[in-house]
Amino acid sequence: MGRKAVLLVLCCALILVVALPICLNQLFPCGYGDIVSAYADENGLPPSLVYAVIWCESRFDPKAHSSADACGLMQLRPATFLELCEELGLSPGEDIFSPDANVRCGTRYLGKLLTLFPEKTTALAAYNAGIGNVTAWLEDPRYSDDGKTLHTIPFPETRSYVNKVLLAQKLYEKLYPQEGDS
Repeated sequence: MGRKAVLLVLCCALILVVALPICLNQLFPCGYGDIVSAYADENGLPPSLVYAVIWCESRFDPKAHSSADACGLMQLRPATFLELCEELGLSPGEDIFSPDANVRCGTRYLGKLLTLFPEKTTALAAYNAGIGNVTAWLEDPRYSDDGKTLHTIPFPETRSYVNKVLLAQKLYEKLYPQEGDS
């Protein structure tokens, strides 16, 4: 290999080493850091998991509104949001699109799901498909061997969602080790 080719390869490698992390940081931001850190900590959640859920649910758009009527950064349905507001002592008139209120309620909900379903994959499936569906799947030997973990998630959308969140969480852990995940 000639000298110019070696220089070209080294330049390309240098560009990748420098540019790739910058690009990944742009694709996977840590928006609303103070809010995420505070409420993740309050609910015993790794910030990387909260960032991953927000990224998968809304791509950090606080005004996101799905066809299933889920709203805000963490895509909470209005009934769930109101229930969590009451539980947290927030005003019933709280704005579901407020980043603070949405992340506060969303992290509370995710924390509750992880208490109910300690296996992260199962809790994430419940976040997406609902507690009722996951409870039924856990009782069905086609989807669970032990009644606690899912070996198969029957809804393709939910299976894809869980995989995306888990992958995004790994990326957040690598990109932002300073966020304090252990």
